[in-house]
Amino acid sequence: TARTDEECAADMLRLGADDFVPKPVRYMEFMARVDALLRRRRVRVPSELHVGNIDVDLDGRRILMAGAPIELTQREYDLAVVFLRNVGRVMPREELLSSIWAREADVDTRTVDTHASRLRKKLGLAGESGLMLTSVYGQGYRLDTVQAG
Repeated sequence: TARTDEECAADMLRLGADDFVPKPVRYMEFMARVDALLRRRRVRVPSELHVGNIDVDLDGRRILMAGAPIELTQREYDLAVVFLRNVGRVMPREELLSSIWAREADVDTRTVDTHASRLRKKLGLAGESGLMLTSVYGQGYRLDTVQAG
C-alpha cells in the first residue's frame, strides 16, 4: 500500500492481514517476509501413520500390526503405505504401477494384483485387521475400514 501511517498498518493487521508492506517496497525485506510466512504455513509430513491396528513408521520404513513387526518386501511396503494413506479411495492399477514400479518398464498390472494379494495375507486386509482391501472391477483397488462384527 501507499499508506504508510502506523494506524493504517494496525487496522489491516487487526482485520486479518498476515503482514503489511508499505510502498516503496524494499525488495529484500519483502522476500524475507514472504519466506517467513511460507515457513509458518509449511505443512509437516507426519512420520507415523495409524490405520486400524496397523502402525507405520515412515522414517524407519517399518509396519507393525497389533504391535508385532510385519516382514514386507520394499515393494509391498510401498504399496501398503499408498493404500493406508488413501483409505476409501479407489487406486487405479496404472497409478500404482507408475508410483511404485516407475523405473521398471516390463511390469504389468498383474504385478499389482500379486502384491495386493500378498498384502491381504500379511496385513490381514480381508477384514481381520479392521481393514479390507478389495478389487474394484476394471478400476483398481480400494482399502476400506470395516466394523468388527
